[in-house]
Amino acid sequence: MFKVKIDGIETEAAPETTILEVANRELVEIPTLCFNDNVEPRGACRICTVEVEIWGRKRLVTACNYPIRGDIVIDTKSEKVMKLRRLILEVLLARTPKSERIQELAKKYGVSQPRFTVEKTDDKCIVCGLCVQVCRDIVGVSALSLSERGILRKPETPFDEASSTCIGCGSCVYICPTDAVTMIDKDGKRFFPRWKTEFKLVKCESCDNLFMTDAQIKYLKKVMGKDDPCLHYCPNCLALFKK
Repeated sequence: MFKVKIDGIETEAAPETTILEVANRELVEIPTLCFNDNVEPRGACRICTVEVEIWGRKRLVTACNYPIRGDIVIDTKSEKVMKLRRLILEVLLARTPKSERIQELAKKYGVSQPRFTVEKTDDKCIVCGLCVQVCRDIVGVSALSLSERGILRKPETPFDEASSTCIGCGSCVYICPTDAVTMIDKDGKRFFPRWKTEFKLVKCESCDNLFMTDAQIKYLKKVMGKDDPCLHYCPNCLALFKK
């Protein structure tokens, strides 16, 4: 175990524990956008940056993916940290002015008007890459990827057209931190405006509620190697059957 001092709180941490894990355990607030427990942290948005001191030397690191490998002192609200967070929020606010999540964080850190040119867009995407990660690493279909470079970088389907590998599961919607990816279930179909994809929804054989896309069922049958009965019933009905 290593000795850890975070914002004056003295504690301990096992090797490879991340700073964010220690902070959460000790109820020390560190803002996050691109972090999600279900995927590998990448530190893409940098908003969780903190200042660490090891052997008398200080530097800025991202808390979500920085592993503790020795005694360490952590300052989550130093002058350098707060200055950097405000700068990051200025950039994000200029890029996604309509994002409620970014507006909320910007207000919390005293950022009202970014110094950069505010883009005239309704897009709320901060290019964190979570949608790409969950599609590739958790769902396993890799229907999305990050294309272009620099300020043009964005998540999209191959050639920005309807993906043949997307199964319409909605994982990209649930994991998006800014609601940039949306899903519409209407008239027995599921639409993803951002990905230009459409799927047929399937009814639960018990309650007739629409609960999954036909592409999802086809994919799960392939993964499971069989037509499992559980694929024909919604989660609520399955829970009742188990009782």
